Amino acid sequence: MSTTPIHLERPDGKGLAAGTLGLWGSTVIGLASTAPVYSLVATLGWVGSRGVPTWLRA
Repeated sequence: MSTTPIHLERPDGKGLAAGTLGLWGSTVIGLASTAPVYSLVATLGWVGSRGVPTWLRA
């Protein structure tokens, strides 16, 4: 069985340039991508703990 080497070079013009995103930018992007999930879970958890409202029951 033979193996083919994998070339990990990034093509020119693709992706984010090295060194353009610092700690602050990475933190902002991380929070922006995870905060909606936490908000949704917190809201659904609160609604679930309160039960189904009477106006929603069929």
